Amino acid sequence: MYTPAALHTEIEDIFRHRIDAGEIVRAEWITQEVLKAHPLPNFPDAEFNECCRRLAVSDAVRKVNRRFKEEPETVAQGELPLPGYTYLQRAYSMERDGDIVWVPLTLMTGAERRAKVTLYRQMAIGCHGHANELERYDEQTEAAD
Repeated sequence: MYTPAALHTEIEDIFRHRIDAGEIVRAEWITQEVLKAHPLPNFPDAEFNECCRRLAVSDAVRKVNRRFKEEPETVAQGELPLPGYTYLQRAYSMERDGDIVWVPLTLMTGAERRAKVTLYRQMAIGCHGHANELERYDEQTEAAD
């Protein structure tokens, strides 16, 4: 029996395979590949079923994409980090031509890598500030007790 978990695993496998092959990954390409792998026979109301399938697969692709983006080191079970590095990923999510795509590190431009550096440095400032506020909250709460 095919389950939502099986769909997510299939999508993750396609994603990993494309990244391993050094390809840029677009969500709509993964959606098309999944749908092509599971063709519908010709039957009454097939258009409705095709519409529902497309929506379900597209939604699953978005969820997997979000998980890869938010948790690359755990979702990919250690496969996205570049060997020999702790944080450097084999591919990064970014906008190209108005679409969000995953681009292998080897296909990123210098400008795209520098933009990621800037983004991560800005995120670090926010994370540091957040940590400081948590400590300040604890200090204030402990002082009030």
